[in-house]
Amino acid sequence: MTSVSKLGLLSLAFVLPAIAATPFPGLSLTPPALVSFEASTEPDREGRHTFSASAGDIVVLTLETPPGERQACYPEMVDGGRFSPVGSTIRPTPNSESLVIEIEESGDFQYQLMPLRRFSLGDTGSAPMDQPLADPASHGCKVTARLGSETEKNWAIANRLIEDYSGPEQSLELYRQVLATQPASPEPYENYVGLLISLSFRDQPTVDARDPEALGQMFLGLPDDMRSELIGGLRQLADIYEANPDWESRWGNDLVVTPTLLQEYASYVETGVASDLMKSVMFSEQ
Repeated sequence: MTSVSKLGLLSLAFVLPAIAATPFPGLSLTPPALVSFEASTEPDREGRHTFSASAGDIVVLTLETPPGERQACYPEMVDGGRFSPVGSTIRPTPNSESLVIEIEESGDFQYQLMPLRRFSLGDTGSAPMDQPLADPASHGCKVTARLGSETEKNWAIANRLIEDYSGPEQSLELYRQVLATQPASPEPYENYVGLLISLSFRDQPTVDARDPEALGQMFLGLPDDMRSELIGGLRQLADIYEANPDWESRWGNDLVVTPTLLQEYASYVETGVASDLMKSVMFSEQ
């Protein structure tokens, strides 16, 4: 292993463009009466989708992309009251990305689907980058709005803390709360495990990460609760990948993470002895 980065296991999600948390011109800042959440299933004539929400609601906008295709659009808010993006995007399924927002002012909100990249000249449905897609479905673009949960809010906040390299203890606690709900996505497990490993190196900065024996001794020297959490997190992550083969994660740019690799990583942390597989993965390039 040439660097600690292989131990990171941090999922690098494709982030949807940020949505501004500013009031729209001409709108009253006085919150109207509370409304029940409701979302349209079809856009209006201008291609705008509408949802109604109350102040304090957590709303999740989820972009679904067909398997094997690149993300081609993103939701842009065009009308409504005040809201704030909550943390970073989360990845609930292999083919979706969700943006979590918190509603600050009750009312109706509208969004349209904007192209993320210019399509080929031969594509009759192509659109300028500053214009909404006239036919999002033809480009594999589908965005839905729904009420979110406290779990999704915590997940998004924890993801942002990781991206900002700040508050590792706070993000670790948030991930614990998320994992208590047993999500099917490996993303929070990956980030949780990555944080535990990063904190292990922070607490023992003199350990030579290129030496399998030294690294094994570091794992054995971790506090019992941290080592137990790390072993459990790796095994839970292995179970998720075993049950959901459509998920794929990589260490660096080339190594695909498999259930077997994660189980052997857990055994390495538990025993301090690296298997041949772990040595070939983590120490072969030193």
